[in-house]
Amino acid sequence: MDFSRKDRDARLAAVCRAHPRTPGALRIVLLHDPGAFRHLPAGEGDLVLAGHTHGGQVGLLSLGLSWTFLRMFGLRLPDHGFWSRGTDRMWVHRGTGHYGFPLRLGVPAEESLLCVHHVTAAG
Repeated sequence: MDFSRKDRDARLAAVCRAHPRTPGALRIVLLHDPGAFRHLPAGEGDLVLAGHTHGGQVGLLSLGLSWTFLRMFGLRLPDHGFWSRGTDRMWVHRGTGHYGFPLRLGVPAEESLLCVHHVTAAG
């Protein structure tokens, strides 16, 4: 789903209507901006993959703490890791490096391997 600040609810709902779910199939949604996760209609993203925030850019993740610059200001923007809402699940990747000015302190780059096991109602 393309990044958009305006009318997120309507835009995400329109994409979901244009591409209806296939019964029994795992639905993977790619969101550039993890902040749009809360605007995705409930039940539409079995697995949502996002990035954009680069783990908050500045934080204490390298020390084993979950604190980031974004969280310091009380922003509940998903900036890294695993998030959930109802039956929807999202993984926010911190990225593998930086672009432009190399502002990344205490938030190491990552390379992730996700193993997805989809269990249907039938088994």
